[in-house]
Amino acid sequence: MAHALNGVRLSAAGCAIVLSLGTGSGYAQDETPKYELYGGYAFVRDLGDPGTNLPVGWSTSFAWNPARSLGVVLDVGGNYKSEAGVDFNQHAFLAGVRYSLRGSSVTPYFEALGGVIRGSGSGPGGSATETDFAVQGGAGLGVYFGD
Repeated sequence: MAHALNGVRLSAAGCAIVLSLGTGSGYAQDETPKYELYGGYAFVRDLGDPGTNLPVGWSTSFAWNPARSLGVVLDVGGNYKSEAGVDFNQHAFLAGVRYSLRGSSVTPYFEALGGVIRGSGSGPGGSATETDFAVQGGAGLGVYFGD
């Protein structure tokens, strides 16, 4: 599916569940979490064809933070759409690095990921599947609310 290469995946922070796991018994806001988990809603828009969207989706990621500002990220997600008797789906398997500007209450971050994206479509006339290389850049904002 050619649209898989042109897609932009957006994650809605309002639908996200983020867990940060520290190494001590209590997690203080100035500590760097060793591990972070994310799960939430994802929306794919095709930049090559703005009328093509995959509006139903999910995204999950796991980050290991070996240093205060540097994280290693694994990201997996899926998006789906049914239209006129044809079912479309896309799954992404990505890995890369995240750079975080950790503050006491707000942490902006930037990440660069690469991997594979697998798209398929099926309908009354048959089915097709394609796997391609994928690159995804991203930015986000973590907000500390308290223990």
